[in-house]
Amino acid sequence: MMKYSQFFQLHNEFPLNNLLASRPWILVATFLTGVSGLIYQAVWHRYMGIMLGAEARSSSLVIAIFLFGLSSGYFFWGRFTQKVNSRTRLLKSYGLLEAVIGLWGMLFPFLFLPVRSLSVMLPISFLIDLCLTVFLIFPPTFLMGATIPLLTAILPSNESEVNILHAKIYGWNTLGAFVGILLAGLVLIHTTGLIYTSLIAGGLNLFVALFFVFNKLEGNIQSKRELPWIENNFHPYSLYGLVFVTGAVTISMEIMWIRLWGLTVGASSIVFPLVVSIFVAGLALGSLFMGKISLEKFYRNLLMGLFILVLIFFTVPHFPLWVSFVRVSLSSTTPDFYLFQLITYGMLLVALLPFLFFIGRILPMAYALTKKNVANYGQQCGFLYFANTIGTFFGAVILSYFLLYWVDFDTIFKINVGLLAVAACYFFLQGKKYVFMGLVSSLVLLFMPLASWNRAFHKEGIFRINYKTVIHQQGPFFIPTTMPFTNIFFDDGVTMTVSANKYEDSNEIAVYNNAKSDSTTSEDFSTLALAGILPYLFQPQEKKLKTMVIGLATGVTAGLVGRFEDVSSVDVIEISDSMVKAATLLSKHNYQLTENPKIKVHEMDAFKYMEKTPYKYDFIISEPTNPWTSGVENLFTPEFYQSVNNSLTKDGIFLQWMHLYEMDENVFATVVKNLRTAFPDITLFRLTGEDDIAFINIPKGRSPSEFASRRFSEKHISQAFYQLGIPNLEALEVLRAMVPAELAFLSSSWKTYNHELQNPQISLYGLVNFYTKSRIYYDKLIPPDFSRKLRGEESQKLRAFPILHKWFNENRNYCDKVNMAIRIGRSPFCSEIGQIMANYQQFFAGQTLEDRLRGYATLRTDNFLAYDSAFLLNAFGQIIERWNKDDPSEVQKSLYALFDQVVLEGQWQLLQNLIDTLFQKNLIPIERKRQLEQITGNHHNAIENLERQRGKVAR
Repeated sequence: MMKYSQFFQLHNEFPLNNLLASRPWILVATFLTGVSGLIYQAVWHRYMGIMLGAEARSSSLVIAIFLFGLSSGYFFWGRFTQKVNSRTRLLKSYGLLEAVIGLWGMLFPFLFLPVRSLSVMLPISFLIDLCLTVFLIFPPTFLMGATIPLLTAILPSNESEVNILHAKIYGWNTLGAFVGILLAGLVLIHTTGLIYTSLIAGGLNLFVALFFVFNKLEGNIQSKRELPWIENNFHPYSLYGLVFVTGAVTISMEIMWIRLWGLTVGASSIVFPLVVSIFVAGLALGSLFMGKISLEKFYRNLLMGLFILVLIFFTVPHFPLWVSFVRVSLSSTTPDFYLFQLITYGMLLVALLPFLFFIGRILPMAYALTKKNVANYGQQCGFLYFANTIGTFFGAVILSYFLLYWVDFDTIFKINVGLLAVAACYFFLQGKKYVFMGLVSSLVLLFMPLASWNRAFHKEGIFRINYKTVIHQQGPFFIPTTMPFTNIFFDDGVTMTVSANKYEDSNEIAVYNNAKSDSTTSEDFSTLALAGILPYLFQPQEKKLKTMVIGLATGVTAGLVGRFEDVSSVDVIEISDSMVKAATLLSKHNYQLTENPKIKVHEMDAFKYMEKTPYKYDFIISEPTNPWTSGVENLFTPEFYQSVNNSLTKDGIFLQWMHLYEMDENVFATVVKNLRTAFPDITLFRLTGEDDIAFINIPKGRSPSEFASRRFSEKHISQAFYQLGIPNLEALEVLRAMVPAELAFLSSSWKTYNHELQNPQISLYGLVNFYTKSRIYYDKLIPPDFSRKLRGEESQKLRAFPILHKWFNENRNYCDKVNMAIRIGRSPFCSEIGQIMANYQQFFAGQTLEDRLRGYATLRTDNFLAYDSAFLLNAFGQIIERWNKDDPSEVQKSLYALFDQVVLEGQWQLLQNLIDTLFQKNLIPIERKRQLEQITGNHHNAIENLERQRGKVAR
């Protein structure tokens, strides 16, 4: 029989055995909560960007509330562990908290909708934005703050395990965060959308909740015994101050490197998850591989972290060239895109991981250095993490936001070094580590006044270059001291880094957004001027036109619109305060934009403004940057276009700029599809002779308004058109390239993405296009035999052509004047009109039938000529006459050229008649007749299939 003493001994061991057996699973659960936590951060950041806007103030607000919720949770749940001594109750409580977090995460997309609707109805106010953000984000983040203090109180089985298990909990949770941010930022959001990503993260929390709620662990966690601690003479508040500083420096460096990496590789949407993942990975690995904690190791970690941070400072100017070496060594293919991302990610990992490894140890070390007993070790953990997270709040809001109004990143980097150095010197002094203190003091005294950055590659980025240039022959540490431009403006603004460069050879100014060219005053003048003029000429209302321009850049479009006589006001929506500052230096080029009382610049997100504005506009011009750029993809969603439509007057005109370079057919078709949800009738106009186009919501056949002639003669418009080489209103028909029916078919025939606010996709695909240098040709997107059928005849073009022909005959040297090429830049008119007139000359006076057929084909493709059955029949008669006289191969070429035109016209009966005539005249054998009929039948079937597809789309 078992003795009572043995029974009680065995009974007391059961809780310990259960705890030891459950510990690995609890650490796995901790890892999963880290995964879900960073998934939530990525998803909520996107959601709040939709409601609050993508400007830096909104982003900082989201980060601040997220961190404030965590810090409040650490403080509250740390105190909670002192009041509850039952391990079972703590675990079940934690399980319930995880369940609430999971439910909140899964319901977040549905909670967001009414809150967003409420925000649209409320006035623009920082206080309102703050309250709405607190409502959505604070509750779950407050509960997330329970993870580390509660599990630190639960897991240790004896006093000696507290410090090491706390480090493991922190490490595994942070390692989960590393997986979560990569999973969300690179995979889930782009493939499943925000709603399903939220459901996945919530599912992880509910799974973890079940594990904790139904646990069978027993026993108490408290006693009054003091825990073993590393003896030191540090005041407890000094340790709180230390983790405050390390938190501030870490988050400040993280936010700074998100921006710096954007200047290095391009500010795309994947920069955020890549950089954040490196930071959380470094913090996690530092904690997990810490080993035995000692005071000496604490001092060495402080010294090494500071020393490596100083070294990192000197790598920043060189990273663009190092990355460029990788880029030019790879091909511009999709597989190499992923290889490029992997290699450059590894480069950044090597640069930052050592610093993060050492700095990541400071928090668990500070916990080990804190004097505590079994009754309050959970509370002490909560207090310490509260101080650390308040530090991250300070770093995110003060160091990484407000300071950018006055200083640039190099100064903020030095401030971070200074903060860490002061903290290190304090502890070295307390520990009488005078050698360490001397090293730090000397390092900082030398570093602060002497360290600086040559930011040549930040003023004009080189990440677009995909071939070796002279800079790649100078070595890996080359930074040019002289550039082919004079930098007249540079600012690391709170939203983006903006640079304005004046090029001496052309006297033009280029504005750069995060080191990527946004526009130039000369080379892009055709795009910028036509984007403003075209909607003005088509607007049927006469006076007091209220207008909006989205995107400032050089300010040429907005400044020109502000000079139009019938325009009463121009609202310019620009997200970057730095871009607005730069515009003041370009007044000579942007029509004195900042001095024009009709123009008002709003520094905010365009989507947010569009939903908030009570005004109706007569025309709106959207000129955002490329869709692969972070934060821009929202301006290509159906929801945005519907907001634009709601903000237009009954006769309002909307112009959407788009580029053809660094773009594939699928992204292009997606933008067209989304545009058509709000504007079914859109027409494509060329803005340059090469790669810029515009979509305008005008139906087929619509000519400029009755006021267009008067507006054309306005001083600034006539001057702009003179620069562009556009002589009259009829010349605009040369720019009209695709009609609504073609764009409708294009959006249904090509693969498109389901790109919406809650399902953002085109930024990633656009980034691949950017890397691979994809390019589309709009005239190749639809089979030519169906394109002509879709276009039909355009009466306004047929009316314009005789006028253009007469003008061209009277002004044959118009496009050949001295300096005209320089004056017009990339004008779309002169690059096209000469070829059109040459084709007209071929059609009417070509020396051979092939020449006349070629001229007919081109004029019909451009729709400057009506279908001419008489010409085609006459051409067939000439072919019959030549059949036995000329070279058979030449006759065959003429015949096939004729057949091509008959097919393109969709004249199937005529084609059959021509084939029958050839057979009846014994010019082709029966086998050839059947062969031609089969080819004809295949063409006809293909067109009918396309017609059926078009019919399905229409229904």
